[in-house]
Amino acid sequence: MRKIFLLFLLLFSFCAGACEGNAVFYVPAVAGAEGGFIQATMSVQEGNSTFFEIPPYIGFTTQNSFITAVNIAKKLAGKECSFIISFPERKVENVDGPSGGVIFTVYAYSLLTNMTPRGDAIITGSIDEKGAVGSVGGVYEKASISKRIGIRYFVAPRPSISEYMLMNEIEDENFKIIYIKDVEEAVSFMFYNITPEEIKLKRSEKIPEENNEWKVAGFDGIAEEMIWKVERELDGAEIPQEVYNYVQESIALQKELLRKGYQYSAANDAFTVLVDIRTVKDSGSKTLEEKALEVEECLNATVLSGKKEDNWEWIVGAEVRKKWAENGVKAVRAARPKLKEEEYALMNKLEYAQGWCEIAQQLNKEGKGKFLNESIYKERAKEMINKVEKEIVVYDAAEHLENAKELYDEGKYLASEYEAIFAKSINDARVGKKSEIRTGYATVWGRLYGSQAKFSGGAEVANLANYLEESFEEAGENAVWVENEAEGGGAYCGSAAVIFTILFTAAAAGKKHY
Repeated sequence: MRKIFLLFLLLFSFCAGACEGNAVFYVPAVAGAEGGFIQATMSVQEGNSTFFEIPPYIGFTTQNSFITAVNIAKKLAGKECSFIISFPERKVENVDGPSGGVIFTVYAYSLLTNMTPRGDAIITGSIDEKGAVGSVGGVYEKASISKRIGIRYFVAPRPSISEYMLMNEIEDENFKIIYIKDVEEAVSFMFYNITPEEIKLKRSEKIPEENNEWKVAGFDGIAEEMIWKVERELDGAEIPQEVYNYVQESIALQKELLRKGYQYSAANDAFTVLVDIRTVKDSGSKTLEEKALEVEECLNATVLSGKKEDNWEWIVGAEVRKKWAENGVKAVRAARPKLKEEEYALMNKLEYAQGWCEIAQQLNKEGKGKFLNESIYKERAKEMINKVEKEIVVYDAAEHLENAKELYDEGKYLASEYEAIFAKSINDARVGKKSEIRTGYATVWGRLYGSQAKFSGGAEVANLANYLEESFEEAGENAVWVENEAEGGGAYCGSAAVIFTILFTAAAAGKKHY
């Protein structure tokens, strides 16, 4: 395998000034729990189209990633051509995921400009239409296999705290990790030997100038407590100075977001930072079993209130997060980790579950008025599940669809519809469908996700804001209220978890959502 990379410079043919040429390169990938590489062949010809050769099956996420990469490369090179990509290894049955975005851009640029990228580096990372590089899954596994075969540089998206700590363990004088924030930095490094700024952990988000008008009463307290937890965990933590500075920078960002009314964004960012800090701390002091028991204790102690006229939206969201937490623990207990990095990833999963449970206790508001008769939503939830099941093509979305089915079987029909909508939001975004942010939102979840969409600009969260706004508006208009809980036909006991969603991910790509 090492010889393959040493031959990168020879695997190109060009025709200067024309749309002719091809390149053979290797895309880092993860199969199961191990890192590896998939051979790709890219060629250009006259025209302005994009083609995919099959087999193997190329998923919609990879297709969209390649199309985005080609469009960015054309802009950078100032040239139009048609592109064809194939994955000729017949042992590969399915190619999917967004992590080839940056490497596709680099090799498309090379064919358009007749330039050869350096042969001592391998790249991973997703891209958006603006050229920003996003996180992907399996970064540690991809870096590990790259190091083992003798690659000198591993180019990757800027990491989370826990990813940074883990990646530090494999970096040495012969293997360097180059962190990039956009595709321009990747091109500069791969073609012009310009190394990006040596700031590995840095906040680069821009806070919108205008204040957010879609605030939700009672949510400031949730965000404030989450930020306080980050500050408390940071106090006395034994972490590198760079990580400490990053967390302090994050706290400042969170407080400014909250000041400007971006409640969900502030709380969600604090949540992800908190999970990372706890992962670093607990990985060195607790076993997976000890942490799993801790999460289960929290879940057992959290009993949800009944859905009433003034709290039903909150309780629906809590039921969804409870399902995430429960299934997170189940996944860890079913795992059989063999490597240190596998245990680290499982601890991270448990920290997410723990966080969801803790916040659920804040979301578990006592309601006033009559109880919601949830049984009237049974058929509607089933229709949504069936609809999404026919559309779904993305693995991350499939996980939410399975949650929706479980919630349906438990009689939690609104939570079931919520998770099915979550699956649809992810799936639609990955196949290129993005909703425009509305001019206003009225429901709890529409307001929270709508404001997050204004901050992040992500397609998934914009879809989620609009789809849930429609769902909860209709549910509220058709609601039937009864005097006692037994008449409601729903299940109200259980544990709750957190409202923070899109950026957990994501990290997504390798975690739960991005």
